[in-house]
Amino acid sequence: MKTTAELKEAIEKGIPYVRLTADINIGREAIPVKNSVTIDGDHKYTYMYNSGESWHRGIYFSASNISITFKNLKIGDRNVAESANNYYGIAPADNHTENSKIIVENVDYYSDRGAQPFHIRKPSNQIVFKGKNTFYTMKKGALVQEFAEATNYLFEEDSDTTIEMADNPLLGTFWASAGSLNLELKKRARLKVVSSNALVYTDGLAHHNNRITIGEDAVLDAYLTDKNDGALMYHHDDLVVDVQKNGQLLIQTTKATPFTKASSINLGPGAKADLKNLRGDFFHSGDGTIKIDNADELSFGSGDHGTKSPTGLTAGKSANLIFAPFSAETKGYDIYADNQLLETQADDSDWQLNGKKVERTPTKLDKSAANRIQKSTALRFTRNGSPFKATSPDVKPPDQPKPDEKDKQSGALKLVEVPDFDFGTLLISGETQVVRPQIRGKLLIEDSRKIAKKQSRLSMKVIQPFKNGEIDVTGNMSYISQTGQEQILSDQSILVEETADVDQRDVSSEWNQTIDSSARGFKLTIPVEKQKLGTFSGKVEWSLQDVPAN
Repeated sequence: MKTTAELKEAIEKGIPYVRLTADINIGREAIPVKNSVTIDGDHKYTYMYNSGESWHRGIYFSASNISITFKNLKIGDRNVAESANNYYGIAPADNHTENSKIIVENVDYYSDRGAQPFHIRKPSNQIVFKGKNTFYTMKKGALVQEFAEATNYLFEEDSDTTIEMADNPLLGTFWASAGSLNLELKKRARLKVVSSNALVYTDGLAHHNNRITIGEDAVLDAYLTDKNDGALMYHHDDLVVDVQKNGQLLIQTTKATPFTKASSINLGPGAKADLKNLRGDFFHSGDGTIKIDNADELSFGSGDHGTKSPTGLTAGKSANLIFAPFSAETKGYDIYADNQLLETQADDSDWQLNGKKVERTPTKLDKSAANRIQKSTALRFTRNGSPFKATSPDVKPPDQPKPDEKDKQSGALKLVEVPDFDFGTLLISGETQVVRPQIRGKLLIEDSRKIAKKQSRLSMKVIQPFKNGEIDVTGNMSYISQTGQEQILSDQSILVEETADVDQRDVSSEWNQTIDSSARGFKLTIPVEKQKLGTFSGKVEWSLQDVPAN
């Protein structure tokens, strides 16, 4: 589709998939959607609209029980004034729309009017984020709004979403009013927010049971900049934040956050929470609870000395910092005040933190340590112990037989761990780019066989091509072995490394991440024509074979 008329005709006919072949600016055109539709910008085209303050202009919901998907698309153009401008978003849904979804996948949104991208407020509706998305709005004109007025937000596995709201004078980023907020980041999702508003604003039917879930290895990173509004939660309403295994909650505010008695932050194994208010205590009226279930780290910080020093928690007779029983991976927690180590907590004693006292039970806290915490502007708990292994999305280890008595006596050859690798976020360039991945985890071989000469071969093949939509970079990926041989990855098995006479070898420790062509490990060479907006992902499978002695 290359014209407004063609786009409107296709949508009104109920065609489920529409691919743009040119930039389209529909202006104030009204295009009602009665059937589910996907609008695909083919990684290069822009959709624009300027429909003011209207439910029923632009591409808008004209029925319930449907989805509207925008993918591989730019929405709004920095060089075209008011090219993403509707008070009710990119696909307005009025208050009669139910059981419907707006889905965005690999979308770059720009509005010079501050108009909100989303309005789909009924609690049965949902906004879904996939791939890599960026949203930028700036303060200008009368139609400035929050990022979204909706109840349910889902950030899918491995999605990467950035939201920047520059000098927005409103009060909230995610605004729930028709029902309790449910914002969920699936495994390895990334959400980065820079906003002058509170992260969460609630009113109407959203005073209780609001929830943010940060999934395994996911990250929520928010910087909230306005001294009057820039808090995690604007109103004194309930909010529960669950941070699952190895997830991260990174919040920097400029206003203290209300924390009701029914509110909590729950940190799972390996999780991290960094809570900092640049202008005082992180919480005010901090009656809620923080639970640490073998989390890696919890830290509080204040830009100046707060009244509750530095947490803002206000415990009554009950503990408000609660430790779960230590797992086998946890040996204790180092406790720091203003980056000075006070002591190591060796058990799961709980804490009471408020403006008048700092106490711990059943193992008592030394009085001098309690006094230093009360006078500090930073408090940190850091776990001692081994890391919690992440679930790998990129690699599949070979099946390993269960050890039998013969194994116990003669030993075994095993591939005990495989890593994730991440090539990071790149800017589109006019030149070929060579990239080395960041490695999370180890490629670890163990050989406990009791034989005179131990030899093995490690091989690899691609079992899911590395693609972004139809763009495939599998043939642009290579592996450089210990011998210096470079091999292109494919669905055919290639010999990666040979090992002899070692009990344990961490192959990944031998890789480096420079762009030198002779460097060990993985390399991705991306020509200009394959540098497209979006997220590339794929999977490889490893296999380890015994090599009989000659």
